Amino acid sequence: MEQDWSGLSVVIPFHSSQSDLRASLQALERSFTALPPEKQDNIEVIVVNDASPIEPYLSPTLPQHTLSFTHNKGVSAARNAGIKLARHERFFCLDSDVLVREDFFQALPTLFKKHQAAPVVQGFVSGHSPAQKPSLFSQFMHLTNASDALTYQGHLLCTGCFSSTKSFFEEVGYFDTRFDKSGGEEYEILNRFPSLSIEQSELVVDHECETFVSRIRKIWHRSRHYSQVAAFNPHFPLRLKRVGLLKVLFSGTLTLAFLTVWFSPSLALALSVVSVLGFIFADGGVQMSYIYKNGGWTLALVSPAFIFVEYFTAALGAAYHGVAGFLQRRIHAR
Repeated sequence: MEQDWSGLSVVIPFHSSQSDLRASLQALERSFTALPPEKQDNIEVIVVNDASPIEPYLSPTLPQHTLSFTHNKGVSAARNAGIKLARHERFFCLDSDVLVREDFFQALPTLFKKHQAAPVVQGFVSGHSPAQKPSLFSQFMHLTNASDALTYQGHLLCTGCFSSTKSFFEEVGYFDTRFDKSGGEEYEILNRFPSLSIEQSELVVDHECETFVSRIRKIWHRSRHYSQVAAFNPHFPLRLKRVGLLKVLFSGTLTLAFLTVWFSPSLALALSVVSVLGFIFADGGVQMSYIYKNGGWTLALVSPAFIFVEYFTAALGAAYHGVAGFLQRRIHAR
């Protein structure tokens, strides 16, 4: 494939009440039509409609196949079905809010040739800048994704943009369908990957910017699985687990500062300073250094607040889902 373009299947799981997938498929159309006809014949696009309330857009240009579920099975089941249906050995999974660039298909042969020894090639997902000036949070998300790529390279699978082969996924056992909310499956499947089997590519794609509220909502849902599969994942290095744990602990420290501000302002100030410094240096300053160099002082100053809300939500969500799950098991045991 890497040299003669023997075929590529693009798999897109789809379950949305807001978008019909039009923007993503039209971005693929632009890249597809830029290819010569002989290469177009070796591409297929598989949309797995996971019982979406909105029918997915049907492209008049792409060689598109649609597989529809009668009821919502979750993103893991949708990806698995699309990968199994693919007629080519090499596949590329994209989320339904990902917008590929015009040279996407043209860049892939070189990309696969460069990373042909890696079972999984992960694209770098950046933020999509709207016509108007993006919000501070949108800028933060764009830059924190970039810093994550530097920090977690080889140890984190971004399922929104990655490529692999059917034979490799059959070998590792596909995604675990028990993860009905997106996010946890990214950590869980790493348990079954050979060590350092993921390579970060220079391929950059855009995704529609999350709002602050939608991001927090997503983290709350993902927290059901994150703590379970990340903390005990042997593929996830101790150094990176420690970074996550430290940010959770500093989120607790900052929460304590808020609670004590009326009783002891000086203690609250001290705890706040410790917390902010903790967010900055938990990973050795990699994330904040990247944000400062690429986003300036303003973004660097507000980033600890965004980090706090994200990790506080993740910790609170994990505690809630853990207690709820324990009580549910106790009730069923009776």
